[in-house]
Amino acid sequence: MEERSMRHRGVFLPSLITWLTILSIARCQSICPTRCLCHLTEIPRTVECSKQGLQTFPENISDVVEHLDLSSNLLSEITDEINRLTELQYLNLAKNQLTSLPNNLEELKNLRRLDLSDNVIINTADIASISQLPSLAVLYISRNLLPDLKGLTSEVLQALDAGYCHIKELGNESLNGLSALTTLSLAGNPLKNIQTPVSKTLRWLDMSDCVLNYLYPDTLSGFPELEELRLVNNPTLVYSTRHSTLQHLNLKKLDVSKCNLDRPGLHGLPSLTQARLSRNTIRILPDRIFARNKQLTHLYLNANSLERLNDSTLEGLVKLQVLDLSANGLEEVHTLAFRDNIDLRLLNLSYNSLHRFPDLSSLATTLDLPANVSGYSWEAACFDEWNIHVYYNKDRTWGVVMISLLILVVLCGSVVSIKHTLKIKRRIFEQRQQMELAEERERFRLLQRRNRRLEQEINELEIPEETRINPLELVGPPSYEEAVQMPRMARSMDALNEISIENGTLRAMSSVDNLRTKKRRTRRPRKRTQSEDDLLRREERRQERIRRERNNSSGNICDTDQPHNANPRNPKTSSARRAGRHGAVDEAIESSSSKDRPRPQTPTSMRKRKRRQVFRDEYVTDDENSDVQVMSYSNRSIVIKELKREPRGGYRESFVERES
Repeated sequence: MEERSMRHRGVFLPSLITWLTILSIARCQSICPTRCLCHLTEIPRTVECSKQGLQTFPENISDVVEHLDLSSNLLSEITDEINRLTELQYLNLAKNQLTSLPNNLEELKNLRRLDLSDNVIINTADIASISQLPSLAVLYISRNLLPDLKGLTSEVLQALDAGYCHIKELGNESLNGLSALTTLSLAGNPLKNIQTPVSKTLRWLDMSDCVLNYLYPDTLSGFPELEELRLVNNPTLVYSTRHSTLQHLNLKKLDVSKCNLDRPGLHGLPSLTQARLSRNTIRILPDRIFARNKQLTHLYLNANSLERLNDSTLEGLVKLQVLDLSANGLEEVHTLAFRDNIDLRLLNLSYNSLHRFPDLSSLATTLDLPANVSGYSWEAACFDEWNIHVYYNKDRTWGVVMISLLILVVLCGSVVSIKHTLKIKRRIFEQRQQMELAEERERFRLLQRRNRRLEQEINELEIPEETRINPLELVGPPSYEEAVQMPRMARSMDALNEISIENGTLRAMSSVDNLRTKKRRTRRPRKRTQSEDDLLRREERRQERIRRERNNSSGNICDTDQPHNANPRNPKTSSARRAGRHGAVDEAIESSSSKDRPRPQTPTSMRKRKRRQVFRDEYVTDDENSDVQVMSYSNRSIVIKELKREPRGGYRESFVERES
């Protein structure tokens, strides 16, 4: 019976405890804090109060909670009430306004992870109470205002994230209070100097995105257990020169991508298995540069400026499995460059300047030459690279944008040019119209001026001539004024002493005869119109004048029977000749005073034509020095020039000598 009762107790007590626990959890679930989510029936038991704008620590939190999330609130202080959460394993206080932690955290014996990142903690002394947490393994204090790690103490802390703070230096005593630390992240700090810090347990160190300049060969000597080192994106970092390089006997993984390395510098790291040297300025790989890295299995040299690989560059890398040489300027790869890499499985030579398929001696099972072109032929896959025209989507996008902008500029320029051209054409058309209008006005003005001049000339022709002085009225030589008033001579003075032989009759021709002869010339029609009666009267007067001239000329012609050798000094002959000449002159004066005498020459008519004296039945010349005798036959007259030129103002009787 006793044994049976003992069995019933052993079964009843655990079930009772289970039921009590369930009842307590249900009771706690019923009192979950406001604006929080409680998952106390799950493992781990969680209470989520993030992003609720909480300014104070929430009340009524269950004592059995294991994960408590209070991130992204406005908490500025944590009270000692947190010590009643004895089951708490993870506490997230990130992205608040905390400046410190409570001084007493002794009751949080199960807390393993504490996140204090992105707060306003300015000194490690304000969080010194972490030393009271016996189970704390991971601490996040990144994105605070901490200047260093001095004073931070924990005997159990294994991982520390202190990235993106204000830490400028990692000294000898920076990690003395963290005796169990194995992982340290200082990424994103303005870290420039490392003075051989000491940590006997540190295995993983991240100093990426800092401002490191140079690492001395013994910089890592205080980390004897260090296995992995990250130095990514330190633009001025150099750790190796021609005479010295960084040294560590146990370092296995090294990542120095995006730095300023001009040489690998791995010969001081004999235990290295993985090395990432991507995106540096390495141009030359000397022979046997990796001879001391016999444990190296992964080597990444992509995105450098390598030009060629010699046959002994990779000599000694007998365990090399992955080699990445993509995105370099390789134009030639030696045939025996990979002969010692007996374990090589992946060889990447994509995005280089290889113009032909390399003739390699290698055991590589995967060869990557045209990246991301599986299923294409070699010509199609390597076309862009071989023709040095590699286009990416980003380049195409920018090209489309630039072409669109160029088209827009061209269209705007075309519109502006067309508008400017139309404006210029309109202006030229207006100027042409103005010029044509001005020319029309000038033409009209010239036409008016011409009409006025013609009217003036017509008026001058209608003005009666002034009374001129008769040469017979002069006693002596005429004065200048009298000479101006005298009528113009139809012929020169030499024509006064000439002999005309017409139809076998010899007669002397005076100036009056010349005037009569001139009147026989065809006159130009007058510009003004005359009536028919005037024309008839004028024709009757002309016929009367012709008959009178014929009668007068018949009485003055010398008979052919008269001797030609008569003495010219005979007073009777000279007086008769003088009387005939005076009669002809009187008749010429009488005829010149008539209405039909020729009008004097005007300046306009003199400019338009040159006066020439040509007669129908006689020969006339203006050459005063001429002695030529002109004879006429049949019905034409003969004019004989007898005397030499005489003064125009004098008078001399002419005489005629008969030819022998």
